[in-house]
Amino acid sequence: MFSKQRNGSLGRSSVCKPCRSAYNRELRSRWSREGSVGTHKVCPGCGQNLPLTDYYKAKSNRLGVQTNCKSCTSANRTERYREDPQRYIQYTKKWAEANRDRVRRNARSSRLLKKYGITGDEYEALLEAQDGRCAICGTTEPGLTTGGHLTIFRVDHCHATGAVRGLLCNNCNIGIGQLGDDPERVEAALHYLRNFLEKARL
Repeated sequence: MFSKQRNGSLGRSSVCKPCRSAYNRELRSRWSREGSVGTHKVCPGCGQNLPLTDYYKAKSNRLGVQTNCKSCTSANRTERYREDPQRYIQYTKKWAEANRDRVRRNARSSRLLKKYGITGDEYEALLEAQDGRCAICGTTEPGLTTGGHLTIFRVDHCHATGAVRGLLCNNCNIGIGQLGDDPERVEAALHYLRNFLEKARL
């Protein structure tokens, strides 16, 4: 009478099937009465009719968000961890191994948002606008890190205002950084190189 649930006690849901069905019917009725479709959704955990922005995304679900709101989801995760820490840690590691690309994308998006104030989607849109190339030299190769690992195009930003200027390869990003992001120093370096080339031709 209980549905299978991997993270539930004894591998089963805490609610029997008839009760779950009755609850789902009531939930659908509440959605209809409260006009949840579109911008809001009733969370079955806390019973509140919340905006969709208060839910984590889930493309496969009806409204494109998870069943429970962010607060209830976090509370459920904490509870599952307290019940069986080792099992929760093993499950998390196994999921991360099976979804490495997604974990990388999420981690990169978090870093971009925290450091530069842009999302992963905004980064991809900026790269597409630059035709997948460095905004200075036009290369399609972002370059290598000091450890020899392939990197992504660097987010170049104004250190005074924090505004994002564009995406650069590793070499160009380091180059203008070493020149202090100073246009006059960049022009002086350009003049210096051109003078040398002109003298070399004589």
